[in-house]
Amino acid sequence: FASYKIIYGANSNIESIPVGVDAATDHLLGENYFIRAIAHLNLLNVFATPYTYGSEKRPDMPGVVLRNSTDCSVTVRATVGEVYTQIVADLEKAMELMKGGTRRGNAGYASYNAAAGLLTRVYLYMGEYDKCIELAEEILPAAKLHDITTYYPNTRSSDETLWCIAKDNDDEGADYSPKSQLASMYYSNDAI
Repeated sequence: FASYKIIYGANSNIESIPVGVDAATDHLLGENYFIRAIAHLNLLNVFATPYTYGSEKRPDMPGVVLRNSTDCSVTVRATVGEVYTQIVADLEKAMELMKGGTRRGNAGYASYNAAAGLLTRVYLYMGEYDKCIELAEEILPAAKLHDITTYYPNTRSSDETLWCIAKDNDDEGADYSPKSQLASMYYSNDAI
């Protein structure tokens, strides 16, 4: 699955990038924690039961294989709760690492607000509504709402966008396969 390739790449970076070198390096490391979290969340959304069903929380239901290192020698399906616990930890770490840095480019790159925004969604899925509201109120005042007709053509540069999948046309001429990009999970010119 493409998600596990993405997770492996993020784990490889997490294991090789030291913490505390400088703000830019910490920010890059934070981006990898963000990527690992969103890939695990997407796997759960496709292959597992929801964390909550109505008002009932079901963290003990079968989840997906949790990968938090490059060691793939053991393949055991974790519970939904175990995977959510890892996702929350990854997003909190991403926020911690990216708080002092700046986004490397447009909204196609992760940032503190992107990690916080994803964490609000995770809290929503977990039924942790108070945490969701508190975090959303922290990050949303910074966004300025725009006319929808001007927003979509400028998604990557808009301050309203917390994070987006950015697929550049230039990527197709690169030395690596476009299918190895994160955006290939959502968009591809040909069937994967």
